[in-house]
Amino acid sequence: GWTGQPLVAQWDAETRAIMNMYEEKKAKDGLVEAVYAKLDGRIHFIDMEDGSQTRDPVFVGQVFKGSGALDPRGYPIVYLGGGLQRGNQIQQIYAVSLIDGSILFKLSGSHPNVPRYWFGFDGGPLVDGETDTLIYAGENGLIYTIKLNTQYDKAAGTLTMEPDEPVMIANTTKYSKSGRYLGYESSPTAVGKYLFLADNSGLLECIDINTLQPVWVQDLKDDVNACLAFEWDGDTPYLYTGPSTDYKYGDVALYKVNAQTGEIVWELPYKCGYDSSIPGGVMGSPVLGKAGTNMDGMIIFSLGRYPTIGKGQVIALDKKTGEILWEYETTRNIWSSPIALYTEDGRGYLFQADIGGNCHLIDAATGEKVAYYDLGRTTESSPVAFGNRILIGTRSAMHLLEIK
Repeated sequence: GWTGQPLVAQWDAETRAIMNMYEEKKAKDGLVEAVYAKLDGRIHFIDMEDGSQTRDPVFVGQVFKGSGALDPRGYPIVYLGGGLQRGNQIQQIYAVSLIDGSILFKLSGSHPNVPRYWFGFDGGPLVDGETDTLIYAGENGLIYTIKLNTQYDKAAGTLTMEPDEPVMIANTTKYSKSGRYLGYESSPTAVGKYLFLADNSGLLECIDINTLQPVWVQDLKDDVNACLAFEWDGDTPYLYTGPSTDYKYGDVALYKVNAQTGEIVWELPYKCGYDSSIPGGVMGSPVLGKAGTNMDGMIIFSLGRYPTIGKGQVIALDKKTGEILWEYETTRNIWSSPIALYTEDGRGYLFQADIGGNCHLIDAATGEKVAYYDLGRTTESSPVAFGNRILIGTRSAMHLLEIK
């Protein structure tokens, strides 16, 4: 299922007033709403305080696996893409109004020029509010940029979108005929005019988003599913990532890459358990420790099917050298991303769920277990934190945990 991370918004009173929320939710000061597209083809809306619905679900009809995105301008819009074909309906990109649940626009993943005949959108979308542009990378091997022509009037409660024709670039590489899949499941990262993303064939790419031309390409040797972590260290930009196990029979590595040149700064190899149907390696996205906390200088990865096929490992590294600082073993495989939590005085903790629904709270300074909770359900999605609450989806329910 691999359902994505919930989206969380704290809408202002004026925006709530024009939405199709239940009246008691419109009137609730400080409402925190979780927006979550699921395998059932619906977008669900949840009050993060008590787990109740804030409005009726929106039925779109696609099977949603990846995370969507809320509009960064505060416009009441959610962007998402279908992950699996449902009947004869090919996967599509959607922009959905959160005023009334209507579909503002949709775009099929099928196109005559696709490098790969699989049309899913497991990676997350990006929206540049300044240029009103949607950026999406598909499993079909196409990168889309779409001028949206959005018109939003909060006072009138109106919202329209009339997109231009998409501008696209096709992913064609030396692996196009090698048996490695083309396409993107990893979500892109954008910094200035540069788009960083990694594909199913194992190539990490820097693309000039204005020209859609590659700046550099680096081979990471296997399928990359997780999002990239980006940081500026002084004047130099860096990326952190790692692949899953699709082609190399368990051989993967964790990487630090110079984002300006594509040069590998360090590489830490691992031998994971291999199963062609259920990947191991890096399936969750890495976490950079926040400056000014006791996680400053750390990069944390989670590895699935390591050290053996039925287990997982959370690994904290010195981000400058790649030196292992500590390792924490889980009793089940890991697909879910770790997230960092911080106290007011700068102490950092890691929250990590494994596939069995075991939730681990880890002291990030030492790698020692602080607390544990068993959800009792298959857990593939990533959590989101708001304050001291954590929301995470399982195969059959949403769960809210409180950290005290």
